[in-house]
Amino acid sequence: MRRLGLAALVLAGLVGACGGGGKDAAVCRREAAELSQLLATMDHEPPGFYGSGITLVSRSDVPPTPPPSGIEIHVTREGALYLGEPLDAPGVRDRLERDARRPRVGTERGLLYLVIAEDARWADVAHATAVGWEADLVELALAFARPPVPVTPPPRSRIDDDLERIRDSVEPGQKATELARLLQGVVRGCPALVRAFGSVAGVEGESKADTLMRAIEPALVECNCSLDMRSLSSALFWLLYVDKPTSAFRITLAADGEPIELPPDTPWRDAHARFSPGARVLVKLPQTGP
Repeated sequence: MRRLGLAALVLAGLVGACGGGGKDAAVCRREAAELSQLLATMDHEPPGFYGSGITLVSRSDVPPTPPPSGIEIHVTREGALYLGEPLDAPGVRDRLERDARRPRVGTERGLLYLVIAEDARWADVAHATAVGWEADLVELALAFARPPVPVTPPPRSRIDDDLERIRDSVEPGQKATELARLLQGVVRGCPALVRAFGSVAGVEGESKADTLMRAIEPALVECNCSLDMRSLSSALFWLLYVDKPTSAFRITLAADGEPIELPPDTPWRDAHARFSPGARVLVKLPQTGP
């Protein structure tokens, strides 16, 4: 999560900040537990893929935790794209195959995300699948939207006006920096919480959000909640809450899998129903000739 990662890096510089005072210990434990419960139950996990601008099909059977990152092909009404270029453009498939052989750090070898718009044509989805097969990308993660978990936001705090200004007025590339600066003023009174943010900056291979959320309650108890708890709740909710959750489930391409063959113009909003989590499938390219 970009906002959380940058905030952690900025806050890591505050480890030497001093705390003091705080609340009655029993009150602090109760408020820390309530905040931890709110964060744990809300949608907070960012997906393992980038789907900005793509309207995904929504499914309720998609697990809230996505697979790890992988190579991505985006499929829209205009066709299938790899890194913004049409799959059939010169050199694109060669680049995909090279990337598949040498995956980035944190990317699972053999895993292909298909990020598919709801109005994409089945012919383009099947073509993307075939290209993945040829590149030995036989583990597919199909991206979907998920129904959000109902949640009640925390009460307004003294920083909500600033949070709304960051949301509505700050340039997208500066939002994380502005939020990190705001967080500095909120958490500096709790050194244990500052350390928790700092530890998240170096997390690899697991969820930064989950790592931070596990640390929040014990950190607050350690510093006896020596900060503005209402402002902290607002800041963490804005930092971590995902209002339009997305995720993916995995399927496997296999020669002995269930054959899936559909008319080429079938929209993905209908075609997706042929797939279920964990399935082994054999995707057949639509016939294009007479």
